[in-house]
Amino acid sequence: MPEIRPQHVLLQAGGEIAARFGAFVIPGAGRQLIEEFKEAHTRASIATFQNRDGRGQVAAVDKPRPHWIRNAGSGLFEPYWWLESLRAQLVPDPENFGAAGWTTVAGTGTRTGGQADPFGGTSAYLIADTDAANVFQIQEIVAFTGDGTKGVAIFVKAGSSGETNVRLRDTTAGADRFGVKVTWTAGVPTTAVIGGAGGAILAVEPWGNGWYRILGNATGVVAANTNQFILTPTNFTASSVADSYFFGANAWNALYPSSYQGPTLATKQLESVVLPFPYAPEALFVYMKFRERGNADGVGVSRLWRIGSNADGLGTPALYVTYNTQYGTRLNVGGNITSGVIAGTPAYDDIVELLVTMAANGLMQCTLALNGGAPSVGTAAGAQTLPAAWSDANFYLAGMGAVLTPLARLIVGRSVQPSLADVQSYIAAS
Repeated sequence: MPEIRPQHVLLQAGGEIAARFGAFVIPGAGRQLIEEFKEAHTRASIATFQNRDGRGQVAAVDKPRPHWIRNAGSGLFEPYWWLESLRAQLVPDPENFGAAGWTTVAGTGTRTGGQADPFGGTSAYLIADTDAANVFQIQEIVAFTGDGTKGVAIFVKAGSSGETNVRLRDTTAGADRFGVKVTWTAGVPTTAVIGGAGGAILAVEPWGNGWYRILGNATGVVAANTNQFILTPTNFTASSVADSYFFGANAWNALYPSSYQGPTLATKQLESVVLPFPYAPEALFVYMKFRERGNADGVGVSRLWRIGSNADGLGTPALYVTYNTQYGTRLNVGGNITSGVIAGTPAYDDIVELLVTMAANGLMQCTLALNGGAPSVGTAAGAQTLPAAWSDANFYLAGMGAVLTPLARLIVGRSVQPSLADVQSYIAAS
């Protein structure tokens, strides 16, 4: 396959670009424009992210988020660009565990606010079991809409207790839809699903100063039942007397959790990016490296990127990538849609490299690699004559469907049809 040269590259974007160049999007040498290159990033709300030191921060309205994620292999934090969909957070009091909504399930204990939290504030709580005859627990009711799997998350930190437990419990059915047991060793957690509980632990994120964010799925949730978010600062032995730190309990009407939403961010608005793309359809390639954080949430509609309009079947020339159980390309020319799907379903938090190439005759090829493994090359989608122009002269990142993608790097190029190895070599050399 041909070598990628600087003149082939139209634009690059992502967290890796921001960390190196100080901007989330930069033009490539192949860009034949004189005017200043600008992207339009929109999000009509604040949003949270994790900085390169592992601490929490808040991005202002319409400001992009340089989210850093710890690589479990190297232990280093790596740069990404958070792109998320609309999300309504459902725990009524995500930080104030002393609020009236957080009631005692059993036992006697204390709730001491004003503790240092992961965002540099003092909104965390130290919750202590002071009752040697009962297990002290507190709960708040979460009102879901629709049955099924729901995303949940919470921050925890070791106190004097060697164990901390968190559950989403259906008290009507007497079943834990999600349950995580945290065992502490020198302030570092080991997690396991509580025996008999449903759900899954998706990730445990270190956030600095001893804080860890646990993200999970609660399965089999019945919206009409009473569902309680339950915090237990110790194990389930009645005689245990100890404490644990808690902050930021979140739950969503969605399959997967997203970035943290505090009491002033009940609804985090849709995030989208529009890049000027004044190029007629031609041979091109689009490479995207990202973390899979739940794109399956929008099966059939979530779009990682698109060139031109997103109007399916309306005669609108567009090229885009969707997630519908697997990733695949879709080329819409005059209402005629040609699709190509790539085998391989990424798991939550997999590092995904997705390469789409389109030849001058409209023939499309899709290549996928997970976690640096061997690439899978899909069957080429049938060729069709390219239109004279795209429906509009823009390249869109996210902005439609339930996309939850921390973006490491995007490269859009022209004229060549590279392999994934070619792209990786270009990145390493540049």
